[in-house]
Amino acid sequence: MTKLNFSIKNQVFSFLESYSFLLFLKNKYVGLALFILSLVNPTGALFSLLAYYSGGLFLKLLGASFSRDNSFYSYNSILVGLLAGFLFEFSIYSMIFVIVLSFFTASLSFFLSSIFAKYFSLPILNLPFTICGIAVFLLLAQYGNLNLAHTPLQFHLNLDFLPFWLSGFFKALGAIIFLPYDIVGIIVLLIVLAFSRISFFMSVLGYFTGTIFLTLLKGSAHPVNADIYNFNFILIAIALGAYLMIPTFKSYIIAILAVLMSVIIMDTANAIWAIYQVPVFTLPFIVIVSVVLYIAKNLNFKYVTQVFLETPEKNLLHYINYTNRFDDLIAKPYLPFSGEWHVYQGHDDHWTHKGVWKHAYDFIIKDPISKKSYLNDGLNVRDYLCFGKPILSPINGTVVALYDKFIDNEIGEVDYENNWGNYVIIQSDFGYFVELSHLQQDSLAVNLYDRVYVNQKIANCGNSGYSPEPHLHIQCQQFGFLGANTVDFTFGNALLNKKQVLQKQKVHIGDSLKVRFSTNTNKLFQFILDDSFKYTVRKNNKALLAGEIVVKMDEYGFNYLYDMEKNVALYYRNSEDFFAFTTLIGSNESVLAYIFAALPSIYLSNKESHWEDQVNPVFIEKENWFISFFRSFFHDSFKYLTNVKYLPQQKTITTTTKLFTPLKKRKIFEANIKLSANNQWIEQIIIHKNGDSWEINIDEN
Repeated sequence: MTKLNFSIKNQVFSFLESYSFLLFLKNKYVGLALFILSLVNPTGALFSLLAYYSGGLFLKLLGASFSRDNSFYSYNSILVGLLAGFLFEFSIYSMIFVIVLSFFTASLSFFLSSIFAKYFSLPILNLPFTICGIAVFLLLAQYGNLNLAHTPLQFHLNLDFLPFWLSGFFKALGAIIFLPYDIVGIIVLLIVLAFSRISFFMSVLGYFTGTIFLTLLKGSAHPVNADIYNFNFILIAIALGAYLMIPTFKSYIIAILAVLMSVIIMDTANAIWAIYQVPVFTLPFIVIVSVVLYIAKNLNFKYVTQVFLETPEKNLLHYINYTNRFDDLIAKPYLPFSGEWHVYQGHDDHWTHKGVWKHAYDFIIKDPISKKSYLNDGLNVRDYLCFGKPILSPINGTVVALYDKFIDNEIGEVDYENNWGNYVIIQSDFGYFVELSHLQQDSLAVNLYDRVYVNQKIANCGNSGYSPEPHLHIQCQQFGFLGANTVDFTFGNALLNKKQVLQKQKVHIGDSLKVRFSTNTNKLFQFILDDSFKYTVRKNNKALLAGEIVVKMDEYGFNYLYDMEKNVALYYRNSEDFFAFTTLIGSNESVLAYIFAALPSIYLSNKESHWEDQVNPVFIEKENWFISFFRSFFHDSFKYLTNVKYLPQQKTITTTTKLFTPLKKRKIFEANIKLSANNQWIEQIIIHKNGDSWEINIDEN
């Protein structure tokens, strides 16, 4: 019975979310509001419901299933139902026609979505609806038993006192759900404003950009604003400026230019379709959005939306958080040594690290007391603490070049002709190359084309080449030959100046680096599929939530924690020494939202370590709407930074999250986390915020 109730609930939510996608939102409450609004025309509301589930049942006969992830194409059936309700009176014939038409719409949607995804990496948008809508208009005169509907509603739902240009805007908004009336348009606009200020802004900007441009071309504003199919301008602006692209100033400009281009498409289509007395429907929207999005994807435009959440604001937050937290494109070799070494020369530094070779580091060892790099008087190479020390492979890869026959220089002498000295170049499994230079003569422990692994000994530190004193030079480069152009990189698995986890920050002369974590010595946060955990949540000592978390994997191979009670997923990524939550899908009322806020990431370490993360905890701190809109123009203007302190011996983690604005900073909350005795997972989280406290207890099943 519980499973049946869940299935019915899921199908209802799927219907409502598909309805909300008419406005490029993904929210069941938006869908519910639009469905209730569509009851202004009861026939349209009924036919939209009938079309959605009839089409779904037809696909189910073929083996498909109702899914809350199919909103990108299932809303086409809803549009077909609304169109039929707008055109025809309710009758047994019109019902049968809608059912059969929905079979075709759903089939066409599934077919086209597969083709578009495979060959173009594009959504099908409203294309199935547009094809079916054109077919319906071409067949109107042939189906005598389908009586056309009368529309007396316009006398009650229009506001004659409105300026024509404003009335045209509201009617265009209402036309999105086939109710082209002022009051309906006003309600639609208020729904958009309540759930997304960015979409509200783009709807206004898109409509008036298109109509003003059309007015300049045609010379008369009244007939331009009387065309309800101007809703294409609204849809184009929201799609490209808010949803299918991450909201940014650049995306807004692209959306405006796309609206201007759509004017040509719309008038061309109108001229052709007028011959057959067929409206333009959403053809300008489909053509322009598909063309622009296809170009953007093929040019690797970085603001193309990859993860679709409920609103453009949430898409933007996910993009900012993800790009600031995870830079997957930068090379991240491990440290090529053990123990603590100091930076002798950093990136783009004072001496030789310049130009195309600026992305490089030189390392030495310093005495902890004297702070010198040598013992005695430093006149002999063997006085230097790093000379002869083992150099380790910083990556898994293949040796592609090496040499170790140059002699080690005496102190004060350098080899001007053989700048790099003895060296080894390793090609990473990720494609980039790592060069290790100034190695000790005859110290290579590998051969050409050997397969090497992280922490495997490669050679010894030496003083060959252009090297005034023993040190290690490391650089990442584009190609596998000596002296190739360098590429930017940072070190994985490193502690900066004893306790600070090295993330994206640059390292300077005098800074120290040491290995943060010995691999394969800790099972913290190393989940296994179907692991389950019981949880309880108390707020101010009163029971708030209880349920179960299960480890799952989606169809794309991504792992997530699933809250059985709230139907919420929290995605994560992990490696041997790093774990981070990435995306929360579902309600903010889940225990997973609190876990994400309290501990967005953990850099595993055997030693005390600190780091910083940037996640907007909207599930804990409800954000001011102005901030969420303003951020689309200046992505880093309002930042939530979480400072983390990890004490592995005490099995505790403390986090403090602050909001940084252009004018001030403010503490949002702090959390104390206790790890379980077996070091696998969290045992307890206590969050303090504005006098309130949440206590979360987790037990492994």
